[in-house]
Amino acid sequence: MDQSQAAQPKTSGLAIAALVTGLLGCLSVVGLVLGIVALFRIRRTGDKGRNLAIGGIVAFAAWTVLFVVLASFGVLRFSAYVGLDRQPESSVSGAGPLPFRVGQCLDLRGEELRYESVVLACDSPHDGQIVHRYDAPPGLYPGDQAFKAQAWDECQRAKVKIRLPLPPPPPRITLSMRYTTEGAWAAGFRHVFCYVKATDGKLNGSILKE
Repeated sequence: MDQSQAAQPKTSGLAIAALVTGLLGCLSVVGLVLGIVALFRIRRTGDKGRNLAIGGIVAFAAWTVLFVVLASFGVLRFSAYVGLDRQPESSVSGAGPLPFRVGQCLDLRGEELRYESVVLACDSPHDGQIVHRYDAPPGLYPGDQAFKAQAWDECQRAKVKIRLPLPPPPPRITLSMRYTTEGAWAAGFRHVFCYVKATDGKLNGSILKE
């Protein structure tokens, strides 16, 4: 065998592994580690594969950027559209429950659900839609803060009923609730309406899953 051929450097297996794992999104951090180790070993041994090792590192960086972009325009977008963490201060103390049903689309006639809100066909532009009704169990009134917290927990759980993406064009939406006061509770009305409303523009079509 020719001596020059025997001395020819081989391609680093670590560098190859770095590139392969780096291209796999779920293993890209492994590609980063292997790429760094491969670069140090290649510098010491003189093996080939420096570009492969760098490719694994670059692939990790690309996946990281992609993840940040998706988080910014995906997860955070969902939170901005649906997942409000504050509790709306909206109560009703009328003589009876609001005359609405889950699934109905509404012209709210204002910023919140009220007796004057008008039911509309969901295929026409509308302000909001009722996504859940919760009837608290009978008993003594638990107090304003405790009841609001209980009601808001129910509305938060109701978010799974919302269909995403929204029918186009998608407006910004918030999740709100309308709950009874202590006076209405004493009269036997313990209901809570959870509803979604558009904060800019109108909703088009039902936002509830089939």
